[in-house]
Amino acid sequence: MTGRKKPKILAPDPDHEHAIFKVLPKQQPIIPLEDAKPRGPKSPQAREDNSAEKITGPESSTPPAPVREKSAHTIDTAPENVARSTFRLMPLERHRADLEMLEQEGYQIDLILKGAMKAARKNTPRIEEYVPPPDLAYWKKHHVRWAFSVTNDTIAKLRAAAKDPLDALPLSELVRGQITSAWIPALDEAIAKVKRAL
Repeated sequence: MTGRKKPKILAPDPDHEHAIFKVLPKQQPIIPLEDAKPRGPKSPQAREDNSAEKITGPESSTPPAPVREKSAHTIDTAPENVARSTFRLMPLERHRADLEMLEQEGYQIDLILKGAMKAARKNTPRIEEYVPPPDLAYWKKHHVRWAFSVTNDTIAKLRAAAKDPLDALPLSELVRGQITSAWIPALDEAIAKVKRAL
């Protein structure tokens, strides 16, 4: 039986000797920043300082807005049993000539209408009764808005007086008669007053 041939050990190749037998320099281990900090239990003073830093940071430097308490004199502006709306007031066609004449004299029609509405509101501070609306011819170029509020109980009374059990009429129609009956005389008086000032 033939024995195995022993491999011949050749001399190292001088061109690759440095690559095979060169010893690399020992690298220093990389230490994370968090591990580089000294460890150990924090002193009570350090823990207190850390807690104070969290509490008094830049986000908590602004004091919170004070909570506004509801005063005993505060009026509820939107009670559930009150309906609020507006009604458009317009002059009549018979007012047109006088208002255009006053406008040419330098008076503002809108201010005359607002003055008349202010006087009418004094005579009609609340909507309390149903008045059948008159059939009038309005001059629709100018108008002002009358803001009003009525309770649900009053609305029920207005509908009963208007013979509207099915709630078919809008709220503006239920109040138009009473508002108009105060508006037209007030506008007549306002126009007459401005004319006397000419």
